[in-house]
Amino acid sequence: MVAVKKILLMTLLIGLTLISLMAGFNFYQTLFGLSTAIICSIVFESLRLGCLWGIALPGWSSKGVALPLYVIVAGSCSFAAITQFHAEIIEQYARERKPYEQEITRRIAEIKKAYAKQVNVKIADLENRINICDRKLALNPKSGYWNNRLDQLKDQYAIAIAVRDSFLLDIPVEKVDQWIDAQAANLGLDFQSFSIESQNSISITTAIQELWGLSTVDAKKIVSVIIVTTTEAGIVMLSIVLAHGFISVKSQQPHQSQHAEIPIEITQELITKFNHDEMNQFIQRCQTSIRENGRLPYARELGKKQRLVRQHFIDQNMDLNELVKNDEQ
Repeated sequence: MVAVKKILLMTLLIGLTLISLMAGFNFYQTLFGLSTAIICSIVFESLRLGCLWGIALPGWSSKGVALPLYVIVAGSCSFAAITQFHAEIIEQYARERKPYEQEITRRIAEIKKAYAKQVNVKIADLENRINICDRKLALNPKSGYWNNRLDQLKDQYAIAIAVRDSFLLDIPVEKVDQWIDAQAANLGLDFQSFSIESQNSISITTAIQELWGLSTVDAKKIVSVIIVTTTEAGIVMLSIVLAHGFISVKSQQPHQSQHAEIPIEITQELITKFNHDEMNQFIQRCQTSIRENGRLPYARELGKKQRLVRQHFIDQNMDLNELVKNDEQ
């Protein structure tokens, strides 16, 4: 059961480390290339694991050295991971917005085209009226009416040209959708509804804006920081748990096996047939039976391997009572 838990914790630790490693690797690869990214990832992850092991070891000397170094290494890894996450968020946002931006550009161009067509008709009419005034003045140059009329038409013509050019050069920046809707209504254009988000995505975006006052991109960035921070904290926690568990088990092993140490001459004699653990288990079983029953265990009370060990001692005319007594001493 302990081994299963240890394997599970180790698997989780490796998974969290790979998440951090992948984010950092992509960051280094984008900046420096593949070979440098591999070197940086190996160096930083090796330093991080070494520092974690130093923090988990008993004694403040190792902790005093490992802890500041780990803060520096983990900070570098977190910076790389967060930056990479933010870059991916911005890239994804731009990719999602591209069809929308293209459609907005097309609609603005269509509105300007329709507006220019409508205004050009009025400008052409003003030009025609100006020509009429010119002909009238050619017949009667001193006519006050036609002179005033010509000045009015020229002013209207200049204003119409200026307004048209200003509209065509203007690029809406804020509230573009409202601007398009208003201009389309004025010009009699009909555009179909268009959205870059699904209905679920719109609901989530609206909820984020109403609850936290954040845009979708800002919310994603905050979540990425939380993910990186949680990952780093998980790596620290799992490393300390595994290290302390390994040290405690390791420190308990001599205490558990010291009462069943096998004499060296017996080990050398039986090493070709039975391993050290099998001999230990056999002697422990004999000691337990003597303490509880005042006798050595019967063959039926032993496992298959232990029966083979018992039979070997009998075949070699070895005194099991003496063996167990010597071992207990």
